[in-house]
Amino acid sequence: MTISEFVNTYNLKLNSQQLAAVSAVDKPVLLLAVPGSGKTTVLVSRIGYIINCLGAVPESILAVTYTRAAAADMKQRYCSIFDDESGSKVEFCTINGLCARILNYYSRTVKPNPYTLLTDAGTIKALLLDIYKHYCKDYPTDGDIQDLMTQIAYCKNMMLNNDEIKKLDKPGHPFSQMYDAYDKWMRDNGKMDYDDQMRFARIIMGKYPDILRHYQKQYRFICVDEAQDTSKIQHAIINMLAGGGSNLFMVGDEDQSIYGFRAAYPEALINFDSNYPGGIVLLLEENYRSNAKIVDAADKFISSNVSRHAKTMRAARPAGSDLREIPLSSRDEQYSHLLNAAKTGKRQTAVLYRENESALPLIDLLEREHIPYNVRANDTNFFTGRIVRDVTDIAALAEDTCNTDAFMRIYYKLKLFINKQTAEQACSLCRRGDMDIPQALIFLNSNDRNKQKFEQFRTNLTLLKTDTGDKAISRISYEMNYKDYLIDKDLPDGSLDTLKAIGKNEPSLRALLSRLETLRGIIVNNKNTADCRFILSTIHSAKGLEYDSVYLLDIYDGVLPSDAADKASPKDSEAFRNYEEERRLFYVAMTRAKNDLSIFSIRFRRSMFLDEVFGRKKPVLKSAPSSLTPASASKSFDYKAYYAFLKELSVGTKVSHPKFGRGTITDVNDDILTIAFDEAGTKKIGAQFAFTNNGFKALTTDSGSHA
Repeated sequence: MTISEFVNTYNLKLNSQQLAAVSAVDKPVLLLAVPGSGKTTVLVSRIGYIINCLGAVPESILAVTYTRAAAADMKQRYCSIFDDESGSKVEFCTINGLCARILNYYSRTVKPNPYTLLTDAGTIKALLLDIYKHYCKDYPTDGDIQDLMTQIAYCKNMMLNNDEIKKLDKPGHPFSQMYDAYDKWMRDNGKMDYDDQMRFARIIMGKYPDILRHYQKQYRFICVDEAQDTSKIQHAIINMLAGGGSNLFMVGDEDQSIYGFRAAYPEALINFDSNYPGGIVLLLEENYRSNAKIVDAADKFISSNVSRHAKTMRAARPAGSDLREIPLSSRDEQYSHLLNAAKTGKRQTAVLYRENESALPLIDLLEREHIPYNVRANDTNFFTGRIVRDVTDIAALAEDTCNTDAFMRIYYKLKLFINKQTAEQACSLCRRGDMDIPQALIFLNSNDRNKQKFEQFRTNLTLLKTDTGDKAISRISYEMNYKDYLIDKDLPDGSLDTLKAIGKNEPSLRALLSRLETLRGIIVNNKNTADCRFILSTIHSAKGLEYDSVYLLDIYDGVLPSDAADKASPKDSEAFRNYEEERRLFYVAMTRAKNDLSIFSIRFRRSMFLDEVFGRKKPVLKSAPSSLTPASASKSFDYKAYYAFLKELSVGTKVSHPKFGRGTITDVNDDILTIAFDEAGTKKIGAQFAFTNNGFKALTTDSGSHA
């Protein structure tokens, strides 16, 4: 059968680039496919071409993809175009599925494999919990255990040696020791995890050439989908199986590689020519998904990345709606805008964001209004996270100032400047029934300055019981110095703003914590419905999908990109590689939209990505402190000085402004000051703008000192 007969027989609609990719055989091929370019159609058509035009038996074809679901979908797509009989014989699988076959063959032909696969996630988590407690001397959150699992998998997938693993150690977090302890337990108990499957399969094929030749002979044609998401060890296994690579066909796009934390290795695509001499790189550049304006903006944005093949994404569709920037005064306004969109929208709409945490205040509002929505791949790590746990302890101490257990867990996080011995002495006095903890601290300290500090501590605990939910979080953050602790420890502080946003609708801190439990139950028991048109998803979970209308949530420096300062890092550094992945993540988010793409911009929170997309050459403001950001997100910004400044700007503070005159602060919300000026009326001024901009240096208290 000729290629023309093949296309006509199966009614294939292929453009010239797709047709060239389908018929390219007898040499290693890398097909770079832009978003929405029909790569899966090309891949299954090529399998059909190999069988129907080249006469290959289906059993000689190996089609590898990223997940079981993707493998099943590819098989179904093949069978819908060609036939079920040959489709049942082609090997559609994941790398892990392939490695399991190699290990089974080794057990049958050489000797029994001494290790069995441990698939019980609960057993693995319990093991890591014990290891973490032993080596870190602390009780981990669910997020800590998940991070540890991810980091162990990263090391195995990147094939790191012992010295490279030791470089991942941090003060108080001896990762290399935890890695060794986990690995030793697995070996001692005759177990292996999914990443070990790949390690052992690679070792076996290297040690036993007959086994390698067996699989090379069996799989004469190898097709790899989503190659940009494939890890270093997976690429190494594919390279071994492909031999010279004469019939290797890899499909991917380094511009869509967004799983670096899972050890995705886009360098294998960038270095394809050197890895497979004689190979060719083909392109699919026509995007059939998005309107031309979205395609043009996304292509221009990603073209600024350095580590990529040159290609130009072209739109198959005409120009439609412009990209829409929605300027807002505060982060919280995003939620009310989206709530209205959920109420009034009549077509499929997706809200995409970097972190699951971004969606929680929106989920809270949707639940209160009984508006249907679907959530893709949400998790509950926020509710068991360190910040929520600390806030819960502070609330417990406020309700019972004799709660010694809660006090011992949080005293050093509130800048009380006492050592453990003093804290234990205070608890001892409290247990005797003589006094509560704040009174005991005052009793144990003769210094007037310390007494004043402990009096303020007692006052704040008392006021927490009458504060509204959002005011309580602000008090804990600033007046009780908890945010200073996070800054000092270089810990993410974003959960505080998420708590504050949810707390706006709660009358007290206790009610806020109760609401969190309700939301946690809602997320755990969430059941999506197929016909729901309002979808919430992380960008990672939305990869490979498309939606009529897309909103991008929390797009500002410190969230996406997570570290804007790394733009200036050396091109070969890890920081720069991470920054380029951030750009790819934003590119993937943009290209999920078919017809409409809307992006929120927040006043006083700079977004270098939005400046670039909307053509603003010189951003006016520096990066604002991020609500979901590690404290180090902007290395040039003095957070400690800023938060000290912000703490003095409480409601009721008298100020003097060079243009508007004297006034009184009536609200401090999301780093925005609302000031009632005596003559100029009420104005909103960004706190960071006041802190950093020369034109606002005269913003002072009545005493004349800078606020």
